[in-house]
Amino acid sequence: MIFQKKQSKEQNSVWAKRAAKVNWIVSDVTEFLPSTTFDCWHDRATFHFLTTTDDINTYLTTARQGRKGFMAIGTFSDKDLKNVVC
Repeated sequence: MIFQKKQSKEQNSVWAKRAAKVNWIVSDVTEFLPSTTFDCWHDRATFHFLTTTDDINTYLTTARQGRKGFMAIGTFSDKDLKNVVC
């Protein structure tokens, strides 16, 4: 959900009409405060970039408050994330 859109390729692709329906947000996820809830929350490589316990907990709190539907997180990390519950 927090994502920097690639203007040149996306505007010319077959996905452009569908992408226009997505609420793209560019933000530092540790400072993002959702003003609404989202049906689908998707992040890629989230815990690769969030390396401190405080940042991870801030992200999880924000994600819990900001979604009302599905959540998909693609992640890789050298930290033990077995106990992360969204």
